[in-house]
Amino acid sequence: MTHDESLALASTMLEDAVISPSASSERRVCAQIAVLLGDPQRVEECRSVTEARMNPDGDQYLTLLNLTTTVQHLLAHPELIEGTHDSIADAHRTDALRKTGGDAARMRVETAPDLFVVTHDPSRIAALVGLMDEMPPRGGAHVRVENGQRRGEWIVHVVTHDREALLARITDALRSERLNIVAADLATWPDGAVLDSFTVQSQAKPREEALQTLVSRHVSRFSFARLRRTGSAGLTISCDNNLHPENSVVTVTGPDRAGLLWRVATAFNRAKVSVHHARIETVDGQVNDRFEVTDQRGRKLDDATQARIVRLLR
Repeated sequence: MTHDESLALASTMLEDAVISPSASSERRVCAQIAVLLGDPQRVEECRSVTEARMNPDGDQYLTLLNLTTTVQHLLAHPELIEGTHDSIADAHRTDALRKTGGDAARMRVETAPDLFVVTHDPSRIAALVGLMDEMPPRGGAHVRVENGQRRGEWIVHVVTHDREALLARITDALRSERLNIVAADLATWPDGAVLDSFTVQSQAKPREEALQTLVSRHVSRFSFARLRRTGSAGLTISCDNNLHPENSVVTVTGPDRAGLLWRVATAFNRAKVSVHHARIETVDGQVNDRFEVTDQRGRKLDDATQARIVRLLR
């Protein structure tokens, strides 16, 4: 099957699932689309094609976003798709290793989380792990800024070490600089190394050196007294303990607003929840964010913790 044929078939399947949603068949259809497309960029292409053809209304649009997010999650965790265990992640990882030089960088590729590996193409993986060649001291951060895909968008890469409320610390720093976060890829390695990449909007390119000083200050000396109740009307929050073998998956969808990711991160901190990996997306003013989380003991979230997150975000 050619690229165009598989894309057309996947788009038709996606459209049918949006028009006639069925909880019993949703996972099966999403798994079939994941296997058919096999790449996150093609899933986004499929979503764009389907959206352009359907011109979906509000409810259909959210359904379309949720379905494509599920497909992306299945690509990130091929062990959840029967018969495709390791195939997608391993292919990207193997190709990235060919493009990576140096023992330290190769170790980063070998131990990178699957969500990170399948989200980026192999060349991009090699470039990103290169940012981690020299880790900052604990309590510090290295920041790199590059051009985004659209005018007025920039990608802020933060390399640091995992610690309590890290996402809240970083997003508060970006928020204080009036940088609107529209997308993010968050990745944590087994040794606690972190590479968080935020796509932000700003008329002028953020000054790298000044931003590194600011982020480092927040990472090391964040004031938890600043955390406050973070209600955000109009959000839909769900938590599923069956989508990932080790983590709970929290999904947040609804209208975007200034500082929303900071509010979500603050709610996680108040609920004593650790964020391990995440994919953040904002399209036409609607957020579709997915977080892989555990409690502070590394366990999936119990009912009480799930309920607290929902209360904090409503």
